[in-house]
Amino acid sequence: DIEVLLHCASQPSIESSQRLRFGCFRYFYFSLEQQFEQAKLPVFNNRWSEVYSFTPNRGPEYELLAPEAMDPTAMLKPLHEVSDMCSADEADMWKTACPVPFTCGPVAAAGSESAVIVCMPKLGRASCFELSRAIQQDESVNLSRALEFRIDAQWGRKLDSALSKWPDRGPVEAQEVVVVLHLFGEGSIAKALAHCRAVAGDNASSAVYHSQTREESLLMQ
Repeated sequence: DIEVLLHCASQPSIESSQRLRFGCFRYFYFSLEQQFEQAKLPVFNNRWSEVYSFTPNRGPEYELLAPEAMDPTAMLKPLHEVSDMCSADEADMWKTACPVPFTCGPVAAAGSESAVIVCMPKLGRASCFELSRAIQQDESVNLSRALEFRIDAQWGRKLDSALSKWPDRGPVEAQEVVVVLHLFGEGSIAKALAHCRAVAGDNASSAVYHSQTREESLLMQ
């Protein structure tokens, strides 16, 4: 009987386990984002929901928490009560200021209208965070998954194939970082467009791409 709010850049693996429940990492104190950077943990690459079991024939070993159950205050004592490294005001900011985007996983997104947003390097990392947080604060849509990758030969080919119908995008240089957001919910495509325009402004046509076809979805696999 273990509940985990997890950040994991690789596929989390379990073996000979029972009654595990996984959710997306949600926490905050003011130095947390800096600590993620120092540890070289990519906050947009959180594969918490892609659990792999080495013993799949043992029956159900785990489940994914529903979004409303991913509440750290229900699992842990408030950090400010056990340590002086965090104030009560900081602890209450976990919903809006956690450096890891809050994603709901593929089960929650199944069967819903969805959209993929591709954030090119031109948009800038700060704007990627702003965009993901705007989506998280929009109660009509949710993030299923986020992804970031550094352009190499393999990812360059994959990106070119997925975005071949996007004439306005500029060139992407090797080692530049692209961020992809997959959102779902009623009106996702229209909401994706609205949030992209609000964040990117005049750069929207060349910095972000919003659509949902099989080709763009392949970026998330």
